[in-house]
Amino acid sequence: GDFRSYGLGSGLASPGVRDVWCSDRAWFFATDGGLSVVRPRPGPAGQSPFDFADNWRLILASDGQPSNALTAVAATPWSVWVGTADSGVAVSHVDDLEFWTVYRASGGGLPSDRVLDIAWDPLGGSVLVAGSVEAIFPKLFDSPAARVSAFLDFGNVYNGYKNFSASELRASAGIALLW
Repeated sequence: GDFRSYGLGSGLASPGVRDVWCSDRAWFFATDGGLSVVRPRPGPAGQSPFDFADNWRLILASDGQPSNALTAVAATPWSVWVGTADSGVAVSHVDDLEFWTVYRASGGGLPSDRVLDIAWDPLGGSVLVAGSVEAIFPKLFDSPAARVSAFLDFGNVYNGYKNFSASELRASAGIALLW
């Protein structure tokens, strides 16, 4: 088959795609410019549903998401979850994507607003939310290959999206030496 490229002209929010999730209803692209959603409807024989602009939808911070800088996306049969580089995690109903519930570090219980990954287990219905913050210190040793950093990792697995509670996220912190 032929290889095809899809970009800004096709309906993609940004060429910087950070995560992709495919469900039975749509494809979700988390980009550094927002969320792009493709709901494939068949076109003429032999043409890809990605080729039709009407199949693409952009969802931006101005539409209720916490940020356009998305890092992760996952969809369940009922909801779409997005993680951001700097503004927490948000969830919306998969059929409308109009109203987003946002969870942030300030007041929302997240240890950090940087969310690196979201996953959903379709067999058990579990949702994973995870993130990390790291501070890399300037050169502390007389070695070009060694560095020291401090980190905070957080995450938890919830039994279904309705049971998500940011206050139940667990965290670990430490110091790392890399060489």
